[in-house]
Amino acid sequence: MCSELGPVLTGLMVAGRVGAAIAAELRTQYLLGYYPANPTHDGKYRKIQVQTSRKDISIRARPGYRARSAE
Repeated sequence: MCSELGPVLTGLMVAGRVGAAIAAELRTQYLLGYYPANPTHDGKYRKIQVQTSRKDISIRARPGYRARSAE
């Protein structure tokens, strides 16, 4: 029976390490929001750029968004 639990326990240990890595990353995230300078609701794609002066920071952000339409 112990030999049958080996793969299960190994899977649980890997899942635990993955979960710990995800939790560590989530503790160091920030969520930014802003109001666009162009308030036009035209449904067009708008590019955005997120920058920092810190060299030790990694930024992951989407390159833009689609404005709401005037419906």
